Amino acid sequence: HSSTFSAMASVDWDPGEDLLLENPRVRHKKKDGVLYLTNKRVAWTEYAASEFRVSYFYPAIRVQKISPDTTAKIQMQIVLHDGTSCTFHFANDATATAARSERDGVKEMLVQLL
Repeated sequence: HSSTFSAMASVDWDPGEDLLLENPRVRHKKKDGVLYLTNKRVAWTEYAASEFRVSYFYPAIRVQKISPDTTAKIQMQIVLHDGTSCTFHFANDATATAARSERDGVKEMLVQLL
């Protein structure tokens, strides 16, 4: 069990939860924050928040979708089995290529975890 989570979020992690990926340049509902993938869930929180604004355990996730490479916004949508969904905007300001690469890295890891 790893306890080396980012200082950016002072949130409560489940016992036995290990951080696999962290991206500090992801927006949700036009708010800047951090996207996390752990061995148990995908989660997002605003910078320095004390709780997750989004937290989905993998069994609840039906599918993830990504925006086409031709669109200006580089996004990923998580669709749950109950039909609700959540969209994340990858906002690496360096380049669109960097943001797309970060999004694709999250997508690939999520495919393995689902």
